[in-house]
Amino acid sequence: MLALLLLLLPCLAWAQPDTLWSRNFQLEGRCYLYDVTQASEDIVVACGYRAPTGSSTNWDYLMAAYSLDGDSLWARTYLETETEESLEGIITLAEDTVVAVGYGQGGYAVSMLALRASTGELLWNRSYAPSGGGRTKARDIVKLADGRFAVAGYRLLGTSSDAWILLCEANGDTVWTRNFGGQGTDIANGILQLESGNLVVGGISRASNFSDWDQWTFEVDLNGNQVGNGLTFNGGDDDFCYSVARDPLSNYWLIGRSGTDVNGIGVVTVLPPDDAPSTLIFSSPGFSDQFRSGIAWFDGMLFVGRSGTSVTRSSFYMRAINDQHESIWTWRFGTLGTDGGLNNIAQLSDGGAIACGTMIAPEDTTSIRGYFLRVLPPAGVQGRVTGLSDGEPVPGARVFAAGQDRYTITDIEGRYRLELAPGQYDVVVTGACIESDTAYGVTIAENGLSDHDFTPGQAELTDLQSSINVIAPNHESGSATLILQNSGTGALSFSLEAVGVAPTGSWMSVSPAEGVVPVGEEAVIQVIVEADTTDDGVYDFFGHVVVHTNSCPDTVIAVPVLATILDTETPATLPNEFSLSPAFPNPFNSSTTLTLALPQETTLRLEVFNVQGRLVETLAASRYSAGNHTINIDLSGSATGVYLLRAEALGAVVTQKLLYLR
Repeated sequence: MLALLLLLLPCLAWAQPDTLWSRNFQLEGRCYLYDVTQASEDIVVACGYRAPTGSSTNWDYLMAAYSLDGDSLWARTYLETETEESLEGIITLAEDTVVAVGYGQGGYAVSMLALRASTGELLWNRSYAPSGGGRTKARDIVKLADGRFAVAGYRLLGTSSDAWILLCEANGDTVWTRNFGGQGTDIANGILQLESGNLVVGGISRASNFSDWDQWTFEVDLNGNQVGNGLTFNGGDDDFCYSVARDPLSNYWLIGRSGTDVNGIGVVTVLPPDDAPSTLIFSSPGFSDQFRSGIAWFDGMLFVGRSGTSVTRSSFYMRAINDQHESIWTWRFGTLGTDGGLNNIAQLSDGGAIACGTMIAPEDTTSIRGYFLRVLPPAGVQGRVTGLSDGEPVPGARVFAAGQDRYTITDIEGRYRLELAPGQYDVVVTGACIESDTAYGVTIAENGLSDHDFTPGQAELTDLQSSINVIAPNHESGSATLILQNSGTGALSFSLEAVGVAPTGSWMSVSPAEGVVPVGEEAVIQVIVEADTTDDGVYDFFGHVVVHTNSCPDTVIAVPVLATILDTETPATLPNEFSLSPAFPNPFNSSTTLTLALPQETTLRLEVFNVQGRLVETLAASRYSAGNHTINIDLSGSATGVYLLRAEALGAVVTQKLLYLR
């Protein structure tokens, strides 16, 4: 026997289940596992069949047991004959005792095997071949609240069949058997007991051999009487139901697939106790998917099955959905091959799960192995992300735990759900339109789901200049200011890029090129032009400053820059005194430009007032280097009229009148 640990590494493109271990084994021949149960506090047992090498019709009953720590306990075949024998459903009947059901004698009899889980010892076996002939197969088994068990399957007579239900005492003795269905072909694949005590059966039905298959369900009381009418669900193509599951809200689910053998999709039908049924479709472009089984998971469901290039070339597949029936994550793994994938999943007493199936060996696709996968108990954090400014949901935000590789993305309603192992985490939300926010010390309990909502701040870039004008002497530098003002509720992160267009090149730069603007404050950016021409005239250079911020909806804005380069025969000297050149143009429409001379580095305050003496705009309030600086004044949005420009530096104040015409 070969046991191999497969490490399922975190994937950043989409989430995957938290797995503790996976194991595969192979006896002589091909091994398939179809159902699994927790047999005791520390043992899980699965059932299926083994096909000896070189045989396509000789199948043997197969069962295998592992500890919950992943240690192989035993794997063996039973009651070997030269015909087809398979086990497809298993329950824990009592501590250390399991009962598996299937079929033998080439499918002409239902078979039951009771074993001791700790050792694999066969305790008893039963075979049921109904009178009147026909092939009879058992597909599923459920333990009842009173200690008995019920078996679901079908009985084939000619080209049609009926669903077949068998109720047994704990020792395997028959209480009753019943056939259910119409004139066509009806097959029961799954069975469970409702809170009322009645049995609900899920399977497939079709009116004739030329009709499509439909998902089918009906209810039976413990006396074998059908309750109400059966229901069928048809999506247009063949619709299969392989198993039945129940969620915490007492809905029961028909789990299967729809479509052709090449283009399969996962399909489930939800049947609430007091509402109309609904059918859900989960497709994956480029994949042929099928659900085989499912269990309640968090407030939603976890489905297992097969996925690949076709129904018959597949490997392991899981999909988790939330209580809104929306996909949370999808997981695919393994080598594609015939019947590869997960066939069933069972809840464990610790809240986790154990799945079983068929593994295609990567080094030899003809090597078919039985497979176990232990999924850790569900744990994590969930909540909603809404903006602090507008209270609206924030879709597309990224939520992750610091130091962890896994992350999740909020949906259109701002909801998120992040699976984490038990522990304590700093949970972070980031996004293109929000300020990063952290919830410190979020405790994730074992098999628990914590709740935490985020209301991150939202930056708002306001009153950004429509353009920038710079006058620069040739071979020297000139500058103008770009003001980034944040009037939002979150810090404004920015990065700037200076792009020379005509001519191309690095004649323009910005300082600082990146930073953060706190709420209610502004950053003064120097746009610096240094040109080197051939000294034969006046030149107009054109470019733009690309502004990247976390302010939405415009996270990227290009501000045009027009630079006028003046020839100089000799290098300019530093100004002798603090002064302002006359603004040009003046009067002006939208914006005007002037040059400010500073004999030394100093703090400059530059403000615009209206004729009533009220402050209209602060153009500068920071330190400037010695030299000439080009100042752009943009009054677009202000009223037409006379304004006063006031400049204060080096203990002196200089004023100038401006006439703005809209």
